[in-house]
Amino acid sequence: MADWWSDATELLKILVNQAAGQDKDGMDLSFCNGEVRLRSKKSPGDFAKAMENPNAFPAIGVHTDPRKILGDILKDYRAGPKNFLGQSKERKNLTIIFLTDGLWEGMKNKDELEQQIIRFTKQLMELPNGVQDRPVSIEFVQFGHDEDAVTRLKYLDDAAEKRKWDGFP
Repeated sequence: MADWWSDATELLKILVNQAAGQDKDGMDLSFCNGEVRLRSKKSPGDFAKAMENPNAFPAIGVHTDPRKILGDILKDYRAGPKNFLGQSKERKNLTIIFLTDGLWEGMKNKDELEQQIIRFTKQLMELPNGVQDRPVSIEFVQFGHDEDAVTRLKYLDDAAEKRKWDGFP
């Protein structure tokens, strides 16, 4: 992803600009590597600054695995928001946009990401209050032209609709 970092930074600024006002609490940013995080930010400049942080930049020889960060995000969403008294609040819709080269060399079995998404979706469907149509959207924006990554991301994009995962409507 290092080769595409400046392009990803520019796209991120555009996306944040376009999403302005969609979430009154602001947006979050997480990276697959490192500990750089943004919470509840609204300014494209905040996001660009995070991308410039050396701890966010892809390290040479460090292979990415999107499962942990995706798992953390989905776990928080499933737990639901709480008010200052610790009482449950209504869940908001969630859009997760992965800016990725799709290589994910840190994963031995690339199908595990699909399985993680399937498990999460089933858990959402089992929530007692139910969920509205499309409460969570996961999108992958690919940088680069690696054929295996293109195939993998296309598969993730098409899988739910074409394969009709077991137990899904």
